[in-house]
Amino acid sequence: MKISNAEKGRLFQGKCQQALELALGRKLEREVSIGTPSGASYRCDLATPERDAVAECKCYDWTVGGNVPSAKIVHLREALQRLRLLPEGVTRYLIIRKSPHPVRPESLGAYFVRLNRHELGSVSVLELPEEGGGFTVLHGAPPEDRRI
Repeated sequence: MKISNAEKGRLFQGKCQQALELALGRKLEREVSIGTPSGASYRCDLATPERDAVAECKCYDWTVGGNVPSAKIVHLREALQRLRLLPEGVTRYLIIRKSPHPVRPESLGAYFVRLNRHELGSVSVLELPEEGGGFTVLHGAPPEDRRI
């Protein structure tokens, strides 16, 4: 039985939660409302109870023919912008499912970082295989507990 894209996303979010909790040595909550300095708020995928580390998880693929999934790239950029709006002192992660290109030696996450490096700022972009495990850091710093 084929699972829906929404279910794939929820399963990947769970893998991200497990991997990030292990890396940070801290618990994370799902679907958390986060405020920005402008007074706006949005629902993020994962956050620590203290809201000092926040992650967005994206389970995207190249198209079947190996073309750029333009709408998914737009969603990645939107997630990046939401993360960049968070207050100073918040550690930000954009976690992208590892999706190798069918022909070229570049994953979707690496492609996104290459094209958007000037916009990434302090957001760490991590890649995680669909089955979970450890992260590959595509931009920024690896996850670690940064509490003092």
